Amino acid sequence: MSFRKEEKIILSSVNYIKIKNLIKKFDGKSIYPKRIIKSIYFENSENQMYKDSEEGVVPRKKIRLRTYPEKKIDSWSLEYKINSAEGKFKRAMKVNSAIFEKYLQKGVYDKIYGNCFPNLVVEYSREYFQIKDIRITIDQNIFYKSYISNKKINKNDKLIIEFKTNNINKIEMFNGEIPFQFSRMSKYCEAFNELFNPPYNYRERMV
Repeated sequence: MSFRKEEKIILSSVNYIKIKNLIKKFDGKSIYPKRIIKSIYFENSENQMYKDSEEGVVPRKKIRLRTYPEKKIDSWSLEYKINSAEGKFKRAMKVNSAIFEKYLQKGVYDKIYGNCFPNLVVEYSREYFQIKDIRITIDQNIFYKSYISNKKINKNDKLIIEFKTNNINKIEMFNGEIPFQFSRMSKYCEAFNELFNPPYNYRERMV
């Protein structure tokens, strides 16, 4: 299992060209074609994964089904994104259509969070770059949707830049190039805050 350090910065979408030019300046290379990512997130009746993330509890996790809609074959993976004291890592496994439908209907059982059911959808486009041993992703065209209602939120004015490396100090190379601060921003938590006000409860849903 390999742990990695991650840092995010949040910028206005008007900075997109500036970020791309900065990556080019440091000899960054595109390492994967731009693609759309769609995730269905799961939550328990107490919204505990949301609460743990907002409070910075460690260890914590998020559970989601993820796919890439532009693929010709509709394939999904069940992913556990885990944040521990040592760093972050992800476990993923492919699921077939029958298992996918079962998770949507009956939920996913987790030994920490118990029964978890789909609550919201996050979709965005992502670009991938590499500068030496720093991996950089740029997320834009962000879209949130409630799984249990028709409420939708577009965040097209936002860029999320994420740095992934085993040596987080190397990100200092960007200091002075663009004004930014690192952020603990979570797409899941932002989606939850904007879609559910006040927060819903699965006990009410299941009555």
